[in-house]
Amino acid sequence: ATTEIYTEQIVGSVRCVQETALNLGENKIADFKDFKKLLHYMTLKALVNSGNPGADEVGDVKKETIMILPQLNSLNEEEVTAEEKTDALNELDERIKAEEERLREEEEERRRIEEEELERKRQEEEEEQERRRQEEEEARAAQEQNQEEEEEVRADQGQNQDCLLYTSPSPRDRQKSRMPSSA
Repeated sequence: ATTEIYTEQIVGSVRCVQETALNLGENKIADFKDFKKLLHYMTLKALVNSGNPGADEVGDVKKETIMILPQLNSLNEEEVTAEEKTDALNELDERIKAEEERLREEEEERRRIEEEELERKRQEEEEEQERRRQEEEEARAAQEQNQEEEEEVRADQGQNQDCLLYTSPSPRDRQKSRMPSSA
C-alpha cells in the first residue's frame, strides 16, 4: 500500500537507516531536491518515487535518482542496470566538473573585477595627488608673484619719495633779482 510521506517526514525518517525498500510514490513531494534527503539511506536498495510533482518535473527521473542513490537495484519497480548506474555517475561527474569550472570562472571574474577596482582606485589616488601637486604649485607660483609685486611696489615707493637735490646756481639764477646777495 502507498504510504503518504511528505517532505518533512522524509527528514524525520532519516533515523531509519536500515531500510532496504521505501515507497514514496504518489505523494506530494513538490521538489525533486527533497529526494536528496535520502542520501543517508545507505542500505536502501529499492525506491518508488513516481507520481510526485517534483519527480514528474525532472527530465530523467531514473538517472537523477541514481545520482542521489547509486546503490539502488530497483527504482519505481524497474531494475537499475550497471550501465544505467555508470551513465548516471558519469553525468554526475560531468556536472560536478562543470560546476567546479563555473565556480573557477566566477572566482576569476571576481578577482578580475577586484583588480580593476584596485587599479581604478590607484589611478584616482594618483590623479588626486597630481591635482593637489598642481594646486600647490599654482599656490606657490601665485605667492611668488604676489611677493614680486609687493617688492616692485616697495621699490616704486622708494623711487617716488621726495628728496632734496642741491645743485649749483645756474648763470641765470646769479642775477640780482633772483639771487640774494651774499655780503
